[in-house]
Amino acid sequence: VYIWKQICKMINHWIEKGWKPYPVSLNVSPVHFRNRTIIKEITDVVKEYNTPLEYLELEITESVILDDMEYAISTIEELHKLGFRIAMDDFGSGYSSLNLLNKLSIDVLKIDKEFLNDASNSDKGKVVIRDIIAMAKDLDMQVVCEGVEKHEEVEFLQATDCDKIQGYYYAKPMSIIEFEKKYL
Repeated sequence: VYIWKQICKMINHWIEKGWKPYPVSLNVSPVHFRNRTIIKEITDVVKEYNTPLEYLELEITESVILDDMEYAISTIEELHKLGFRIAMDDFGSGYSSLNLLNKLSIDVLKIDKEFLNDASNSDKGKVVIRDIIAMAKDLDMQVVCEGVEKHEEVEFLQATDCDKIQGYYYAKPMSIIEFEKKYL
């Protein structure tokens, strides 16, 4: 909850300065997600700081979803109805189930970097990543590919119509001060 509060404070600070905030993705830990009070906790923080939901995105890993599918489906659906954008993080890193994509209210599919590694090494890997992107788009999801480090990977993903590309190719982790100087 501490991190959620800090992010809400940061977004509000950007708004007060007249800067248009970038949406911030919040990783929801397995412990927090399994907590049956997560919906109340996160909505209380957002209400406390009056943070516009358009600047928040909740990232939930597929492994957490698979732990208790019924609970995950209902919790994600409720968060989605409240206005939160939901991202499935690290898709493909564990026991991927394409069936999950059909059952969950997911706005963003974040493709695990292992798929990109496979695509860099084989034509079959490229086919898999292209098909995942096409399928996600057909399901009205935005697609982010994680772990991008090379120019060739960027070119390939741009050619596949990937919405966002995330990785060291663009930037390494940085402090808020560095981020504000560079991007705001």
